[in-house]
Amino acid sequence: RPVPRGVSGAVSGLGLLAALLGSLLVAGVFAFGAGLRGLPDRVLALGAAAVAAGGFLGALLDSVLGATLQGRFREPATGRYTERRRTATGRPNRLIGGLRFVDNDVVNLLCTSSGAAAALLLGVLLRV
Repeated sequence: RPVPRGVSGAVSGLGLLAALLGSLLVAGVFAFGAGLRGLPDRVLALGAAAVAAGGFLGALLDSVLGATLQGRFREPATGRYTERRRTATGRPNRLIGGLRFVDNDVVNLLCTSSGAAAALLLGVLLRV
């Protein structure tokens, strides 16, 4: 369903394309480095595929966790949506979704770790 711009967990066609291109860019850097080291073409190709897949999966997980686990709040005075636990004056915002202790930093840690683990697992399964 449509959500306001900037809401965590939202997915757009442009965002998916950016995630795909970003993962391909990182895979390209891997392939370039592997080529400089003289690694076999098989390792280069399969390793790059594992890196691209892991990166894209990590980006998708970022959206899922942002929409489900990340804390979402409403400012009591204005009623505006925010991801901040407290107002600028230090008053607590009202939790309207997710978990209070899961902020964007926690989501980023989980997604980066998961993407790297997925790339590693794919590399092992593909016998890179």
